[in-house]
Amino acid sequence: MDIYTTRWGGSVLRRSVLSLMILLFACAGLLATEPAESSAPAEAAETVESAESAEAEEATELTEAEEIGKDDIDVLIETIICQKYPTLIKETLVDHMLDNGRQYLGRPYKFRNPRGEIMDCSNFVRYLYSMEGLTIPRTASQQAAFTTKIPLSEVQKGDLLFFKGRSLASSRVGHVGMVIEVNGDQVKMIHSSNRGIVIDDISMNYYKRRFIQAGRVAELQDSYASIRLIHSY
Repeated sequence: MDIYTTRWGGSVLRRSVLSLMILLFACAGLLATEPAESSAPAEAAETVESAESAEAEEATELTEAEEIGKDDIDVLIETIICQKYPTLIKETLVDHMLDNGRQYLGRPYKFRNPRGEIMDCSNFVRYLYSMEGLTIPRTASQQAAFTTKIPLSEVQKGDLLFFKGRSLASSRVGHVGMVIEVNGDQVKMIHSSNRGIVIDDISMNYYKRRFIQAGRVAELQDSYASIRLIHSY
């Protein structure tokens, strides 16, 4: 074999080796890209599965929601509001009571409410509470015993104020009014008096001398510890 043949043969060998290397690299490249290409359908399948699962869960939730009646939803909302924001209920209740009370300003003593009940002092406040779904006793003395006694300095709108009757010598509760305004030390009440339904400042000498105690209905007891919020429900 001559030098030419040897060199040619070496050149052929080098070319063959180079071609083989290129082929191997190409195959390796294909093998490396195959998992990525094959994973795409799997990922797509997973996405479809997730979407179908989410739709199924949403459909289940909707079905469950449809099974809950409107009354149940209302009760749930009320429960959450009462637990988290007790003052929401209190503020609305008291505002409604006082708005109802103001409607009767100027009406004569012992007039009859829409139920036909005589509106003396105790039945007047009892009626206002009942309009908000709260029940308190009938007479002023019973109401004094029923409510939680609080200092006059801590009264708020909606609280009850108890007084002696006409006789200063008596220690019995004979009159009741509802706090309608508190401005510093000034406290005003709405009540049914012999002058009819009126608003009076309890610093007036007549009431000052007869004041016995202030009371709060239990449903409002814990409300004053919370911040004031407006109930828009």
